Amino acid sequence: METAVHQDSLQVLARQLQQHLQSELGQPVPIQIQCALKQGVLMILGQHSPGINPPTPQSVFTLLEQALESLQPDFSDSEFNYTVRLYLRVAGQKQPYASHSLTLEPTAPAELLEGDVATPPDNSANTSHNFESTNALLDTEIADPPDLNDAEDNPFGSAIQPLTEPRDEIVPTHKPSKPDQRTRLPLLVAGAGVGLFALAGVIYALTRPCVIGGCPAIATAQQLSQESAKILRTTKSGQEVLTAQQKLETATQALAPIPAWSGHHGEAQTLLNTYQAQEQAIAQVVAAQNQAIAAAQKSQNPPHPLADWTEIQKLWRGAITQLEAVPKISTAYPVAQKKLKEYRANLVMTNKRAKLEQQANATLAKAKSTAQVAEARQGIAQSLASWQLADATWRMSTNTLRQVPRGTMAYQEAQQLLGEYQPKILAARDRKTKEQLSVNAYRQAVNLARQAQSFEQQNQWSQAVANWRDALAAAKQVPTDSLFYNQAQPLISSYGNSLTEAENKLSLANILEGARADLRRTCAGSPRVCDFAVSLALIKVQLNPDHVRKLVRTAITAEANGDIGTQVDVRDHIQTLEAALEAISENANIAIELYDENGSLLGRYVPSLAQ
Repeated sequence: METAVHQDSLQVLARQLQQHLQSELGQPVPIQIQCALKQGVLMILGQHSPGINPPTPQSVFTLLEQALESLQPDFSDSEFNYTVRLYLRVAGQKQPYASHSLTLEPTAPAELLEGDVATPPDNSANTSHNFESTNALLDTEIADPPDLNDAEDNPFGSAIQPLTEPRDEIVPTHKPSKPDQRTRLPLLVAGAGVGLFALAGVIYALTRPCVIGGCPAIATAQQLSQESAKILRTTKSGQEVLTAQQKLETATQALAPIPAWSGHHGEAQTLLNTYQAQEQAIAQVVAAQNQAIAAAQKSQNPPHPLADWTEIQKLWRGAITQLEAVPKISTAYPVAQKKLKEYRANLVMTNKRAKLEQQANATLAKAKSTAQVAEARQGIAQSLASWQLADATWRMSTNTLRQVPRGTMAYQEAQQLLGEYQPKILAARDRKTKEQLSVNAYRQAVNLARQAQSFEQQNQWSQAVANWRDALAAAKQVPTDSLFYNQAQPLISSYGNSLTEAENKLSLANILEGARADLRRTCAGSPRVCDFAVSLALIKVQLNPDHVRKLVRTAITAEANGDIGTQVDVRDHIQTLEAALEAISENANIAIELYDENGSLLGRYVPSLAQ
């Protein structure tokens, strides 16, 4: 039978092995460990419930072997022969489905007596793994099981099946031989060292937190957790969230060292798991805060390029994702929800800025493309229509540039391009205006010349002269570097000659008209003095018969009556008529002929300029 001391040591060893499996596998281990010492052989049973998929037997045995080599279990006052047998079994089954045997190497003494040589045993075969399949074990009968169900501190309770040994057990290839007389002293020294090591282990185990007496670490951790939760309920800054996280970290650090053999271990583990989950939730809030800070910093001093706004969007989305993952049961959930609302609003604003920048870039690109077309059209323009098209394209480009919204990176470039395009725009506009003037002047000159010719055909020389004069002026208004300049030059010469000719004819017409006016005044009377016909070659004047008869009667009567005065008046009248006709001839520079009432030539007068 095993002593109470052995039972305590076996329970401690079982806890240590259980803890080692837990730490190495990194997950809740479904295997429960139980230790027993029978006839000098240490038997270790790993048992799990049906339906559980535990790690592979090889990995479990390897981890247990490593732990045993590290722990070096010592039962110095027993017949422990350093042989260990490992078993894996399903709860409720009589036989294990895998087993493994190994021999531990005793701890060597710190020093050997001079002249004594310790020969290490060949342990290569003993520590080799021997895994058996489930079917092979089922064919092996189990005999002489150690009674583990009677252990006081059996951690598995009634669920543990008695541990049995296979009858055809695997015997280690090496068993330490009984020390002879020569090695007794070194073994005693080694035993003393092992005892001291075991004592140190017991002292270490008893001095761990919460092993003896109360457990202030739990109270401290709970207080820190409450303070953390209170901070999170009233937090108004990111720094307070960090403070809450630090308090939970301190709480978990206080609980973590409580060992598995402590009576408070279960409560500590429950709190530790809770606090770690809370700390993870707060860590998500902190991570979200860090991304939000980065996003806010990148958003400073806009405008920014579209690539920067895209990066800011990613930061806000990452922060929102972190906050959305915070569980509802977490103390950090309220602050996460508060920040979610804020971050989502910021993301909406960021999306608007990104969209605005994207639209601005598209507008700018369209304006640039239109400007390229305008420049190409300006380079090949050969007509008024082509210059009008180039000018219209430039105006379209500038109008598009003015549509780029303020507060964007594209706006700055748009303003710069407006300045760069301005000289080209003005050049196209001026050239279009010049060509328009050229076309208008040319067409006006042609139309006026056509009207002047029509007036000439109607002998309306004053209107003809006026139209020729306007046509000549319009032809001269065609700009020298315009497309119609070369076509207008022949018109200027032709229209000048036509104007001169028309002016001459107008002058002659004016002379004839003046002669007619003078003749109308001279021939006026009752009865009429004379009739006339005017041409450029000759002025014909014929005395009116009635006037001649009246004049003859007056002269005869005056002579018969001896009226000298009347006779003088008749003679003066005739002389005055002759002088008037001569003056008319001189003024018109046209010869004049005077005929009597019968059509007979009375006289001819040739002006001095015509002689």
